[in-house]
Amino acid sequence: MPSTTTAAVRAYEVSYFGGRCFADIQIDGAENGHYCPMVQLAVARYQPSSVTDLSMSVVVKAGVVPLLPTRELHVHRVTDGLQVMLAGTGVTSNVQRTNRVDAFLERLQAPDDVAAESVDFVAVGSDTGGVPAWVRVPGAAASRGLGEMLSVLRIPEGPGRYRLRVVEVERFFSDDSGVIVEPATGGALSERIVFTDIVPLT
Repeated sequence: MPSTTTAAVRAYEVSYFGGRCFADIQIDGAENGHYCPMVQLAVARYQPSSVTDLSMSVVVKAGVVPLLPTRELHVHRVTDGLQVMLAGTGVTSNVQRTNRVDAFLERLQAPDDVAAESVDFVAVGSDTGGVPAWVRVPGAAASRGLGEMLSVLRIPEGPGRYRLRVVEVERFFSDDSGVIVEPATGGALSERIVFTDIVPLT
């Protein structure tokens, strides 16, 4: 940056891991009324105990990145199951669709002495080959738009350890020629996930 540039500077605590420095930076209000606004940070190292006039390093501009939107996940137990809604700022696609929100139940398929929080593996099908894994519960899924209440998810009766998984997916996709295609032709692995969260149930 030119030496004559005047800028407002905010300091953040730095943590170290793997030989690298990290800082969590909160940018309040940037996404208000906007969906994934782009930001670019100018960063520098500040060391107040350094020699005179050398307390700050050279300023470096970081790459331009989007700020992910704030989301509020509402999960309520009702008489016949779970009521789910994901709220937040979104967009409308070229066919007047908001982002898609998917919610589904997963059941832990593992011995009783295996802690649920220790299992990260999610099986594609029902056969886990004896490996502790989370398996989707057949029929326990719902899908709707951002900000809309999803259909009730019914928790199966009987013993079992369950969790709720919620995923928000953008409905904007382009094929090789740049034409917008909805939905994505490549399935789940080609979708752009904006938000995902897991809610333990048992």
